[in-house]
Amino acid sequence: MKDKREFWSTHIEGWKVSGQCQRDYCGERGLAVSTFQWWNSRLKSESGSSTTSVALVAVAPEVVRGSFDGDERSALRIRIGRFVVEVETGFDRSVLRDVLDVLASR
Repeated sequence: MKDKREFWSTHIEGWKVSGQCQRDYCGERGLAVSTFQWWNSRLKSESGSSTTSVALVAVAPEVVRGSFDGDERSALRIRIGRFVVEVETGFDRSVLRDVLDVLASR
């Protein structure tokens, strides 16, 4: 069992830093997504960690002139892989945290 735990733990850490969604990571390595998700859940629950892990990604700044959709409020645009998140002044931090959690799991 220890060998399996190490195998899946290594793959889960590799996935976290890869920037790929689970499906793509597993597909490129011939891993079953359902088994990967099961081990990810099991190792998370065994660690007793209630914190959310965040994978750091390289961010290239993008200068945005004007406004989004004709709105003159200040905004920040975050690109994560193929996803773009536009954050406007007065955003709800908990909603942004939830969105980033979802994107981090892909």
